Amino acid sequence: MPLDLLLQFQYVLLFIGLFFGGDTAVLAGVYLASIGVMRLHTVIILSFATFILADIIWYIVGRYLTYEKLKTLPLIRSRKSRVDKLEVFMEKHSLRALFYSKFLYGSR
Repeated sequence: MPLDLLLQFQYVLLFIGLFFGGDTAVLAGVYLASIGVMRLHTVIILSFATFILADIIWYIVGRYLTYEKLKTLPLIRSRKSRVDKLEVFMEKHSLRALFYSKFLYGSR
C-alpha cells in the first residue's frame, strides 16, 4: 500500500520537500492542508523551521566548502569556462543574485 506509506510519513516527506524544493513544497503542503490531509498550522510551523534549518546548513556548507576546495572537484574542473563566466557574473552582481535567489519565488 504505497498510499498508506505516504500518509504515514507525510510530514517527513514534506520536510524533505521543503528542504530541497522550497516554495513549491509549501504550496503542496498548503493544498493538502486545505483538503484536510494535513493540518495547516503544522505545515506552517514545519515550513518555517525547515527554511531556517536549511539556511543554517547551507551557510555551514558554504563556510567550510570554500571556493578553493570547490575548484579541485572534477565536475568543476571539467567546466572551467562556465565557472569562469559565473565568477565574472558574481563579481559584478553578487548582491543582486543573492537577493533574487533568496526572495524571488521559484528561484530557490
